[in-house]
Amino acid sequence: MKKSLIAIAAVVMVSLAGSATVSAQSGLGGLLKNITGNSTVKNVLESVTGISLNTSIVGNWDFKGSAIALTSEDMTANLAASAASNTVAAQIDPYLEKIGIKPGAFKMVFAADSSFAVAYGDKIYSGTYTINGSDINMVFAKGVKLPKISGTASVTNDDLKILFKANSLLKFLKKLTALSSSNQSIAAINTVIKNYSGMKLGFDMGKIK
Repeated sequence: MKKSLIAIAAVVMVSLAGSATVSAQSGLGGLLKNITGNSTVKNVLESVTGISLNTSIVGNWDFKGSAIALTSEDMTANLAASAASNTVAAQIDPYLEKIGIKPGAFKMVFAADSSFAVAYGDKIYSGTYTINGSDINMVFAKGVKLPKISGTASVTNDDLKILFKANSLLKFLKKLTALSSSNQSIAAINTVIKNYSGMKLGFDMGKIK
């Protein structure tokens, strides 16, 4: 830990030395912007700390596939659950595609002013969101007949994973699709998740640049 702190301090000093001046008025925000704006410094910091510095949910995101979380208090079981997540995703993704949740057809936009929009097919649903740590709450605008949905969000570089309790997400999908033809696919997804207690299901989104 001590070596990590020394390495970070050294990186900061190198960054500051490479700048002409750091205004006292810029404060900590300006300093961090100066440091993380340097790609070399940023990469070293991420390597030393193990923490990604690109953690903002703000941006335009396109659906890549389902996000799955199977957890257990037992570490060995968690390793098995992690491996099983890919298998579960492979089972669920085809059903999501049948109801229109697929790359290019399902997008999310999160703005810095806490507003968001979900683009599904040719429809757009807007609302507001709040984030507290990794917890995210999404409330749709008045008049939009979609339920409030809460879960967790994590960003790693250009990848956003939003996870919800599986049953809550299925209720949301039923309202979103609102098509009798989607019932069979949602029922099939429900059959899959029943095999996993405490499963979380959501969206793996890639940043649109």
